[in-house]
Amino acid sequence: MNDTSQIQSLAGDNTSNNNTSYSQISNGNTVTDTTSLVTPTNDGSQSQTTNLSNNNNNNYPIRESSTRFGMQSVEEDSSVGYSRVPDVNPNNQPNNRVDNGNGPRYGDEQQFDRRDRFSITKTIAIVILLVVVAIAVALGLVMALRRNDPRVGNIPNALNRTNNNIPTYSPNTAFPTTPRITYTTPAPVMGNTRSDQIFNRLVDLVRDPSVLNASADSPQRKAYEYILYQGLEWDATDPNLDVVFAVTSLLFGLNADKVEGKMEGDETWMVPGVPLCNYTGVTCATLNATQSTNLPPNNNNGNNDDKAVKEDDRTIINPESTQNNNSPPLSVPRIRVTNIILYDFNLTGTIVNEVHLLTHLTTLDLGKNRIQGTIPTGLFDLTELKMLELGGNALTGDVPTLIGSLTRLEMLGIYENDFSASIPTEIGYLTSLQNAFLDSAGLEGTLPTEIGNLQSIEEFQVYGNLLTGALPTELGLTPLRKIRFYGNFFSGSIPEEIGLMSNLDAIYLDDNALTGTIPGNLSTCPMLADIRMYNNQLTGTLPDLSMLDNLALFYMDHNFLTGSIPQSLFNSSSSSLTDLQLQMNKFDGSMPDLLENAILLKTLNLANNNLEGTIPKNIGTAKALKKLLLYGNSFDGTVPDELAFCSELESLGLHDNRFTGTISGLIGSLSKLQNLTLSDNGFTGTIPTLFKNLDILQQLSLEGNLLTGDVYPEMCEIGINTFTVDCDIECDCCSGCSEMDLLIDELGRYGVDESP
Repeated sequence: MNDTSQIQSLAGDNTSNNNTSYSQISNGNTVTDTTSLVTPTNDGSQSQTTNLSNNNNNNYPIRESSTRFGMQSVEEDSSVGYSRVPDVNPNNQPNNRVDNGNGPRYGDEQQFDRRDRFSITKTIAIVILLVVVAIAVALGLVMALRRNDPRVGNIPNALNRTNNNIPTYSPNTAFPTTPRITYTTPAPVMGNTRSDQIFNRLVDLVRDPSVLNASADSPQRKAYEYILYQGLEWDATDPNLDVVFAVTSLLFGLNADKVEGKMEGDETWMVPGVPLCNYTGVTCATLNATQSTNLPPNNNNGNNDDKAVKEDDRTIINPESTQNNNSPPLSVPRIRVTNIILYDFNLTGTIVNEVHLLTHLTTLDLGKNRIQGTIPTGLFDLTELKMLELGGNALTGDVPTLIGSLTRLEMLGIYENDFSASIPTEIGYLTSLQNAFLDSAGLEGTLPTEIGNLQSIEEFQVYGNLLTGALPTELGLTPLRKIRFYGNFFSGSIPEEIGLMSNLDAIYLDDNALTGTIPGNLSTCPMLADIRMYNNQLTGTLPDLSMLDNLALFYMDHNFLTGSIPQSLFNSSSSSLTDLQLQMNKFDGSMPDLLENAILLKTLNLANNNLEGTIPKNIGTAKALKKLLLYGNSFDGTVPDELAFCSELESLGLHDNRFTGTISGLIGSLSKLQNLTLSDNGFTGTIPTLFKNLDILQQLSLEGNLLTGDVYPEMCEIGINTFTVDCDIECDCCSGCSEMDLLIDELGRYGVDESP
């Protein structure tokens, strides 16, 4: 008997409801398991086939079927010496072996082969059908997207896009109000044309993709069409497409294509064939294109070099061109738009949000135009900005808190606009800010204490707003040179910390509601030259300012100041005082002597106080004096002849005092005199004959005195606009002497009290 060879054949699927079993074959002896076959009938039902057995009835022990974790287990049978799959045939009938000439096979295996072939054929047919359906659905979607392409409305017929019924695209989420929020980007338009690629690129650039709709008459849509039709040299892979799109969107948003005014016809905005960097008001910084595969280092010998080429300054295009030759790829320079200066161009419209793409912009000057709308949040992504000039427009809304992100800003101008907001506290982050012009902008609220963080600030203008509250003491921490806070509603006292500002040369706090006294330590600001605190509610006396050698302008009028006028104002050996205005207060005492140090004084206004005494004779040393206004006091005595030395005098106001004596004829030698008011005093005598030489005199008031005689006819030929005298003086060109005045004057002569 030959060596026994063992063959194990798997027939059927061990997951097919236990209708099949495994057969084991040994050379010389056939060991069969029983199998119950189920075959399909013609009517689709199933029938049980007859169990077949071979001629050899040597049956081996059969173990019961067992499963583990849902699978049949293979057990060792010691009687036969090999593993057996437990029989799952409930009838334990022997299986029939069939020999078809190609070796022994089992009848159940033939049946399963036929079923397998049928299943494979059916599966292939289903797969093919599914592929066909998928292709059809995909083609349908493509055609639907092409029909709903939002760009179709303005695409030329040459591109086969003439559908005018284009639905308006709107993003799935609302447009965010801050650039710090992640924006929802729509799915790209299907297609591979140049217009498709450019459109998809622009969708990635804008923050509100709906502005690119064909139905949207937006600056961004106009910029897209300009790039598509006029800028034929640009495509979707151009590294400068974002800059071109941003600048053209900005110009279309400002209606630069419709500008009218002084530059009409000379602008080069959006002119075909004109490079972007040659646009009017646009300045670029570019690097020359090179042919190099090795980019130069970012520094030279370890030191920063402005001429060094950085990797992000260039974009290498067409790298595949190097596959067919040994030449290096061509490098194209990135355009950097650094300055946009469109000051006073009669621009209108609004500022678009796409300005945020100009990441290298250092100067944006759109001042003195007629721009409306709000400041876009995208503007505050321009962290390289050093100058932002938006003044002289009609901007509204808030001053965004995002302004604090412009940490390199050196000049900020938002003056003369129509905002209705407060100054954001985030302005304290602008540590590089040197000049801030926020005047006449409709700002309200209080002045933020964060102003004390501005360690580079030199001038801070907020005049002509609606600001309230107290002045922050933190002002003393800044290096301010000029404080211009006038024309608001600030209240409270002036902080003493202002005396700590060693760089301060001008302080304008006039036209507010400030109370309290003038800080006495103002004299510790050695550079101070201009002090204006008029029209407030200040009280107390004037401090000693003799240490302020540079003081030129001192305006303290229209307050409630008391005491005498300090002589120290004129005692400085290097006095630079040119304007002293103390009218409408409650000063008393005498007029201080004006020594020879007051040679630069041009305006001296002490009107409407409680001053008394005489005019000092050394008044003539103020040879530069143009205005001397002493009316509304109690000065007495005569007017000194030394006034004739004030040859530059244009206005002399001495009315409503107690002057007596005759009018000095030397006043007639003041050839530049335009206004002379001597009314309501006690002057006697006649009108000086030299007055006829005052040929540019516009106002002459002589009423309310004891003058006699007539007015010289030559004086009427001068052409004085306002000439008033008492009614008993004959004058053909005088005014202010009506019939009622004559009646009152006549009654007064007879001792009748004409007062009501």
